[in-house]
Amino acid sequence: MGCFITTTPAGEHNPPAGERNPPAGKRNAPKGECNPPAGEENTPAVNPVLPEILSRNYQKRSGNFSWRLIWVYIYIAISAGMKTKQLRPKKQHGKNASAQRKQLGGISFGAPVVQRVIHPDIDTALAAVLGQAGPDITQFDPSLQSLFNEAESMLPETDFIAAPGQGRSAEASKNPAPPPNYLLEYDPTWPDQNYLVASILHELIHAATDVNYRKGGLAQGPAGEIPEFVNLNFPGGLGGNQPAINAEMRTQRLVLEANLRDAVYVATHDTVMSHNLQQHVLNRLNNYALPQPLVHYDTVLTDILAYLELENEKNNETFRFIKRLIDESTNRRVVDPYFGIKRARRVDRKTYSITFWKW
Repeated sequence: MGCFITTTPAGEHNPPAGERNPPAGKRNAPKGECNPPAGEENTPAVNPVLPEILSRNYQKRSGNFSWRLIWVYIYIAISAGMKTKQLRPKKQHGKNASAQRKQLGGISFGAPVVQRVIHPDIDTALAAVLGQAGPDITQFDPSLQSLFNEAESMLPETDFIAAPGQGRSAEASKNPAPPPNYLLEYDPTWPDQNYLVASILHELIHAATDVNYRKGGLAQGPAGEIPEFVNLNFPGGLGGNQPAINAEMRTQRLVLEANLRDAVYVATHDTVMSHNLQQHVLNRLNNYALPQPLVHYDTVLTDILAYLELENEKNNETFRFIKRLIDESTNRRVVDPYFGIKRARRVDRKTYSITFWKW
């Protein structure tokens, strides 16, 4: 390997003949690197055929080029250091840390950043809500498992927001500044964790009804043609014709109300279900589903079925009838017919098997 030899002052590159090696200290490099082996102190004479290579002018130009190259390296190093300093400001801790929240790349870091909480699957979501592992959904009734699967499909569109003490177990709403499209606020301190799980499912099914029901291009919301989160399918071609829209909603709402009244009857006359659960079911039906069947039919039936499952109250007529109501609404919501739409359908409370051919 070669070694780096310091350049001697101008005029000392070509010493007189016979003095090719300058005095000690003029070209001495670190020991073992540039000192020639013993007996080779005098280098051979330079080949006279190439006198221009060792000329003083060439050496002068070479020396100047080396210094220019060194200055270029220094400039690049300084520039890189300044750029790195701009991209990576020195981190400070404690009370002076806020002074560092200036602007970086044109983005202000002074305002608080809202961190979205998007859960990858329903088990992770329930564990985060409960602060511990949730129930084993794979052991649930198949109709209820189907609801959890549908709810899980809404997780990429739902921001979970912990709101202790909000007065409600959970509540979903449309995000005014999406993405994501939905906000789900929940109270992690809610004392009845089984009901909290049922409420989370209820709210996610709200989002599912918004996505999976066919709205026929109708405007939703308080100023729209149909309610937000409506639990119905609508045919196309009704836009702008509010009387026809109202007639469609009324026809289907009467069917939903009839099914709910049958559920009230079944729960009232259920002699197997515990009294506390019976009161819970009747409260949910009479005070939430029946007053607003257009937006709370699917969701209230969902949380009733989930709560009965979680409370291990499945061996009764109420659970079986609610399950059949759920099967009808799920089929209507997620299965497209070959032609037209699926409207709300009656479920006979006296029938103990699902008759899909009627649908």
